[in-house]
Amino acid sequence: MKNNVFKDYTEIDMSFYQKYIDDVYSVINKKRDFEHLYCYLDRTVGYLGKSVITKTQVDKAFILPISWLFSVSTKLKINLQDAFLRKYPGICPYCLESQCVCFKTSKNPLKAMPAYKMGQEMSFKYETMRNTEKIFNFDKAIKNVTEIYSVNEAIWHFAGAWHHIAKIHEEIAEIHEAYSSYKKGEKPLEAVGEEIADVLAWILGVWGILHPNRSLDDAFIDYYFEGCSLCKSSPCQCELYDSRPDSLIDFRQLNIVKENLDALATILPTYQEDISELIKSYDYVLKKQSIPIAKVSVSQTKDKLGKIKELISTNGVDETSLAIINTILDISETILRLEEPKSVKAEEYDIFLSYSSIDKDEARKLESFLSKKRIKVFSSEKELVPGSKWELDIKNALTNSKLVCLLATPNSLNSEWVTTEWGAAWALDIRILPILLNCSTQDLPERLRAYQAIDFHNMDKIIEILKKRV
Repeated sequence: MKNNVFKDYTEIDMSFYQKYIDDVYSVINKKRDFEHLYCYLDRTVGYLGKSVITKTQVDKAFILPISWLFSVSTKLKINLQDAFLRKYPGICPYCLESQCVCFKTSKNPLKAMPAYKMGQEMSFKYETMRNTEKIFNFDKAIKNVTEIYSVNEAIWHFAGAWHHIAKIHEEIAEIHEAYSSYKKGEKPLEAVGEEIADVLAWILGVWGILHPNRSLDDAFIDYYFEGCSLCKSSPCQCELYDSRPDSLIDFRQLNIVKENLDALATILPTYQEDISELIKSYDYVLKKQSIPIAKVSVSQTKDKLGKIKELISTNGVDETSLAIINTILDISETILRLEEPKSVKAEEYDIFLSYSSIDKDEARKLESFLSKKRIKVFSSEKELVPGSKWELDIKNALTNSKLVCLLATPNSLNSEWVTTEWGAAWALDIRILPILLNCSTQDLPERLRAYQAIDFHNMDKIIEILKKRV
């Protein structure tokens, strides 16, 4: 039976979700101490990272770590929604701006003020948001985070997901550090709540980048609509260590494969030798529980049964045999899908040349000058070829360049794409050299004025700056 507690979506906020998770899992979670819950949180965050990096992300990968955040918070008697609003009340907790400018202020308030007044400002913003946002759900929290840290999307676009995943793991570590200090009486409980809020903020930020037009609230409700997603009960009826394998091989599936191979061997005597070899491998794997050998066994099973299927289909369809083979192949595909794709090392450059296509003649002169000096330059006009994945190529080139030379002209300073390029370089701490043409330093955006700039007609300076960089 569907759960009627979700019937009015408009009244559901994060505090509601926390209570709902507690209602479903309170019995089993009472048997778990903080460290036990923390281990599940760390585990599911690890699988979230793998899911995002391999681009196989599913809603569950986000929902599970958030659910464990709720359970950890409940164990410590922390209201996660309240902790989140206190840490992120519509402004950055460091620079106190609605759109973070910590890159300009080194994580200090933009407006000069005594440190103690920062707390007063945060408290005021918290009270304002709490009174204004009567229902603060996941989607509102995502909007809050993505508006404060809009630069994170540029970092993601050019550097990929690694920075975000690393930050989530860093914040996970800080939860345990804060908890340890709390248990020793060195930190208040609120400090642990802040670290939990940070983890939630980063996870929500990733969802906002990957799914800008999808509701996390809807996904969360769908996932828990029948209570526990594993046993479909509320309260949960699972045993203490029950869970679905998310990355490691589920050996229960291997046992099903072995049983089907036993059946197949009796009805396909022509191929009994090949099938018997596979059965011996599964007997060994199930006894030793070896992950590497299990994966090889599954891969061999897929190859051999694929050939057998082709042969029996050609010689006359045996419906029973085909049904068994298809069952085994389906399970094999599910297991092998856990494998990660291999990454390819990107080519490195001395200089990434950022410019507006309107200024391509001037960019050619610049690229030609540098190439004659045996400097390896990435220029989109020269390096990108028809049919290439140009966004990926540009991202890889930018993140693997020693220096970004920005041909600063009225055209490039008004170009959204050029702004994205140098904005990502700034966020990734790659040095930027503005090269001025038909504009002055005062025409540059404020973030670029901190960098040394040179005149377009003084290109030799680029060589000197690049040598200093190396």
